[in-house]
Amino acid sequence: MQETNAMTRPETTAFLLEELHSNGVTYQRIANEIGVTWMSVHRWAKGLSRPRPALPVNTELARLLAEQRVVLASTIRLANNT
Repeated sequence: MQETNAMTRPETTAFLLEELHSNGVTYQRIANEIGVTWMSVHRWAKGLSRPRPALPVNTELARLLAEQRVVLASTIRLANNT
């Protein structure tokens, strides 16, 4: 997958949420991590609304995605070593 500067993408919030969700992170966990309701996360993911202000939310979502990728990479390495 090609890395993209998330801040230049018009769909930044939805893109980050889609990536997190496709990596097994639930909307509830995302909501808990950033201090909003799961319904807000659902609305952002579906493009029904946007977080305001978006920059801090997108920064947190990018952090969560980076953490998730580290966990997945570690899991894959462990699986390959056994």
